[in-house]
Amino acid sequence: MASVRIGRHPTPQAQGRVVNERRTMTRLLEGRYRWGDFRTGTGRSGWITYRLTVYPPGIDSGERRALQFWYSWPLAGAVLAILCFSVLGGLLSPGVLVPAVAVGYAAGVVAGWAATRRVRPRVRRLNVARFPENGSIQTLGDLAVLRRCVDALDHLDAGLTAGRITPLEYEHGWWSVYESVATVDREAHHTRSV
Repeated sequence: MASVRIGRHPTPQAQGRVVNERRTMTRLLEGRYRWGDFRTGTGRSGWITYRLTVYPPGIDSGERRALQFWYSWPLAGAVLAILCFSVLGGLLSPGVLVPAVAVGYAAGVVAGWAATRRVRPRVRRLNVARFPENGSIQTLGDLAVLRRCVDALDHLDAGLTAGRITPLEYEHGWWSVYESVATVDREAHHTRSV
């Protein structure tokens, strides 16, 4: 952390380091985007998956942190469990270590579930998959809507960062994307149930 003497304003370099450290910590705790998450993945069989997660507009940092914990705990908890086994394996008997690690992992699941029970049902997701079939690329899901939503969210982030739009305009645009994802989700649900 940058050192700042009391009674003096920090230098621009020190301010930049503090802001960057805060942004890094905020990204770690709350995720990369304030509006949710966008991930892509590839499979060995040629499948490409896209997942857009849009949080309800107006979500606060505590709710973002809880959601980030909920989504990352399965992997983070497993890594922590392996670390516990490797560090404490020689010190504790398996009869003590295995139940303790299992209870710790379950406690993380319960804590994440409890912390997100109100906001989790309002989170919207849009999933799209592309895969090769008979020499062409097939698509499951609405790729056009996904692209429009991701472009709109990128545009909103850039506009807010550059000061071209206000926080109120940012949230209004976020609502539009949130509703677009909800509409696609309702249509997909209706199609599946017919």
